[in-house]
Amino acid sequence: FMVSGLLVPTLAALFMRSPSSKAALVAMILGGSTTTALMIGDVALPFGLDANIAGISVAAFAFGIIHTLDNSGSNGQVETA
Repeated sequence: FMVSGLLVPTLAALFMRSPSSKAALVAMILGGSTTTALMIGDVALPFGLDANIAGISVAAFAFGIIHTLDNSGSNGQVETA
């Protein structure tokens, strides 16, 4: 549970110049919630994958989308500063 919510924001904090705090929060909530829901619902993932893999994937996708939207300018282009 904790891994799927915290891995992506932690890696972003370590390796990105200016990670978005909004993106980190959304990634933590969605990643942890996904893992918890899959574990409580006893959902079997393909190839016997653990629920944490799905949570990390959702967290990474959410972080990427929110970070991009948070850093985009009013004209829709991403800032490169």
